[in-house]
Amino acid sequence: GADCLPVALAAPVGLAQWLDGLGLSADDRERVARGARSGPSLAATLRRPGDAPLTASALRELLAREPPEALALALALGAPAEPIARYADVLRFVRLSIDGDDLLSAGVQPSPALGRALAETLRRKLDGQVADRDEELRVALALARGEEDGR
Repeated sequence: GADCLPVALAAPVGLAQWLDGLGLSADDRERVARGARSGPSLAATLRRPGDAPLTASALRELLAREPPEALALALALGAPAEPIARYADVLRFVRLSIDGDDLLSAGVQPSPALGRALAETLRRKLDGQVADRDEELRVALALARGEEDGR
């Protein structure tokens, strides 16, 4: 039962056995196991005293691929609530107003540079360096075309 959870978290084999006994679906077992594996390191990363707070883009990068179980465990292990709430309430929903079709329409040739330009533009939007659709397009085009650093 729940009294076995601390032992299960400490030993991967114990975790698998404990989860198998719960009758969860394979997807649910994997999410819980992943949360158990990554929750402690997330908590440690988020609660480092004296470190500058993570940028919005770094916070999203850290948390975006984690299941909710990992975020919940990180909170239970002492991670500060503010960055997790900011990610859950705001950052995970931030999207660009442009997409690859906009860059292709502007004459950018299909290539991996197109995806990298969009990813970097999103990073800048998250960090408050890009304000609106026109600026997104200008920055992404400059990045995709290799024009300096897109500024």
